[in-house]
Order: sequence, then C-alpha cells, then structure tokens
Amino acid sequence: MGRFLFLLVTATLFVRPGEIFPAVHAWSIYEFLILACLAVSLPGVLKQLSAVSLVENPITACIMGLWAAVVLSHLSHFFIWGARMSGFMFFKIVVYYLLLVANVDSEEHLRSFLRWLLLLITLLAALALLSAYHIVELPGIDFFAQRQYDRVTGQTIILHRLRGTGIFNDPNDLAMILVAGVAIALYVVADPAAGMLRPLGLAQLGLFGYTIYDTQSRGGLLALLATLATLCQARWGWKRTALVAAIILPALLVAVKGRITNIDEAMDEGTGQSRIQLWSEGLQLFKHQLVFGIGEGNYAEEVGQVAHNSFVHAFTELGFFGGALFLGTFAAALFMLYRLRDDETLAEYQSELKRMLPYVTAMLVGFAVSMLSLSRNYFVPTYLVLGVATSYVQIVTGPTQPLPLCFDSLFLKRLAFGSVCFLAVVYVFIRVTVRWF
Repeated sequence: MGRFLFLLVTATLFVRPGEIFPAVHAWSIYEFLILACLAVSLPGVLKQLSAVSLVENPITACIMGLWAAVVLSHLSHFFIWGARMSGFMFFKIVVYYLLLVANVDSEEHLRSFLRWLLLLITLLAALALLSAYHIVELPGIDFFAQRQYDRVTGQTIILHRLRGTGIFNDPNDLAMILVAGVAIALYVVADPAAGMLRPLGLAQLGLFGYTIYDTQSRGGLLALLATLATLCQARWGWKRTALVAAIILPALLVAVKGRITNIDEAMDEGTGQSRIQLWSEGLQLFKHQLVFGIGEGNYAEEVGQVAHNSFVHAFTELGFFGGALFLGTFAAALFMLYRLRDDETLAEYQSELKRMLPYVTAMLVGFAVSMLSLSRNYFVPTYLVLGVATSYVQIVTGPTQPLPLCFDSLFLKRLAFGSVCFLAVVYVFIRVTVRWF
C-alpha cells in the first residue's frame, strides 16, 4: 500500500490535478497523499533515521544536516519566523526523499519506479507540447516569451521557450527532468528483454529530444551532453568517448540553431555572463556570513536574482555548514556509484542491477551539471534523483554488506577539504571570466 501511495504522490508532483481540472484546484491532493503514505510507511522512514543508518548512509545524513542548516541559517540571525517557515518547507522535501528510499527497496521496486517515472516524464512532455501548440487548452502551460538582443540585427527579439506544468513551469526545470527521462528511456531501449517496449522507448527519446530543443535551455543541453557522455564512457571508455564527442559536438553546434547552442555569446555578454556576475556577488556575501550564511531564501533579496548555481547558492544562503552538506549529497552519491562499478558481487549475482548502474549514474550526473546553472537547492526533483541513487546503493549492498562510504570523521574531513577546493575553483573561474560592463 505504501508503494502505491508513493507512486500517486510522485504523479501529483509531476502533473498537478488542479492545473488540469480547475474544479479540484482547491483540494490539497498532494498533501493528503504524502501524509497517508507517511502513515503507512512510517516504520521504514524511522529506520533510516537511526544513528547506525545515518552513519552508514552519508547521502541521507547530509540531507538531514541540510534541514538543520536551513533552520540555522535564520536562527543565526534571530529570525524565528523564517526558521519556522523554511524549516517546514524543507521538512516536506525531506519526507518525500525518505518515503522514496523506504518504498523503493528492491530491484523489482526500483525498476518499477523508473518505468513509472518515465511514464510521468512522457506525460509531462506531451502535455507541454499539446498545450503550447494549442492542440489542447490547459491553463498555465504555454510558451514563455523571453526578450533577447540579436547582435546581428541590433534588435530585440522575442524567443519562445517551452515550459511545463506545476513545478516544471520554468523551461530550464522542464529540460532538466527531460534529461533524466532520456537516461531512463535509454535504459529501457537497451534492455535485451524489452521486446515491444523498444520502439516505444525510441519514440520517447524522440519526444524528449524535441521537447528539450523547444525549451531552448543551454543548461539542459549541457546536462544532456553530460548524461550521454557518462553512458558512453561506461560502455566504451574515455578514449572512445572523447573521439565520439570530437566528431559529434561540432556537427551538433552547426546543425542545431538557436539560443540552445549559442554558448559563446552567452559567456561573452548574455545570460552566462550575468550568471557569473551573480556568483561573484554571492561569494562576496558568503565572506561576511561564513558559517551559517545569509539565510535561506535571501539570495534574491540581497542580489536581485537567485545565484543560478545551486552550489554557490547553498554556500551563500546556508554558509559553509550547509553548502558543504549540499555539495556532499552529490559527491557521496557519485563516489558510491563509481565504487560499485568494480563490485564483484554486483557483476556476478545482480546482472540487472549491474546493467542499471550506468543509467542511474547518468541521471545523477545530468542533475549535477544542471545544478551548475540553476538554483534548485529546495526543489523536490533534486532529492528524487538523490533518492534513486540512495535506493540503488542500498539495494546493491543489501543489509549485510557495508556501503562504499560512511558518514564518519574521515568523510567530514574530505568534505571540508573538497568544499574549500570547490570554492577556490569557483573564485578563480569568476576572476578569469567575469566581465563588468
């Protein structure tokens, strides 16, 4: 029952019934479902919160620490109301993550959840296209009109960018989840037993590719390339992947026109340059509030916009404490998935999980790359993908095998060192590339 309710929770997260059927707009469907799922799944959720479990699972430990960081970012400024509201907001995200890990606890359940996720992403893409092209009329789903300066003509043009429903109403958010859909669709297509599902998977890949192009999201394109490169590396190694990239990338930039491939202009004076300036302002704020940050949600108030880089955003709003933990969620997930590549037990006895590993890794890499150009620290899909990685690692290792990484003093030392290195790299990158006009 818990797994069924969790699938419904995820469905209402992707496609909000109130935005398609106005008659139920006032109904708190998502809240009702997640509370019901929590009540049914409470033993599995509580099991993850034991001291032993948190030590054994660094991703969950980092996310629980992030919850504390969100609250402390306001308490450190004696802003009690902000601590209460932000804490409750992030608590709902934590609950979703814990429910995912509690209910997706076997190979069969993980396969089923990935296929359910693929179906929802397909529905999301289809609804966005059908509504934007006025084949069906859905409130709130249309092209986003973005003004853009054309250097060739010297005129301001209107760029139409596709967006989805609900939490994917931003073109970049829609592109980000579509990239995850590409990884899952490729997993289905590559299944030797796919049979009649293979043509469907190929059709979904075509749908996702066209929809990503319609979003005109540069970050989405970079995430897609990183996802595909991860899969190519797992199959062919770095040398062949580099050779394929050297052939395909120039052809892609020539064949695909529009904002999505105009990287040079963006870095020179477009959105890329404005985002680097935002990162610079964020690091200036971070210097003055090193430990607990300026407070969750205050980046836009201080700078005028969000950072458009989730890691810089985390360090600025949550300080070194919260920024390191946010960085640690992705670092721990990627490290454990990487270590599992050479796991002999996985190779010998869990062939399907072995086949699944590159696709789970590719999903995570795609999201991590997206985090470099978007501020999505408090975005449920971010923790959905982290939850998939956590579930995969726990299913592979089982109840008896130790995980490849533990939340211990050594982990914290490495995380602190890695965070310092990350901040140093970002600082140097900003100094080299920023252009103040």
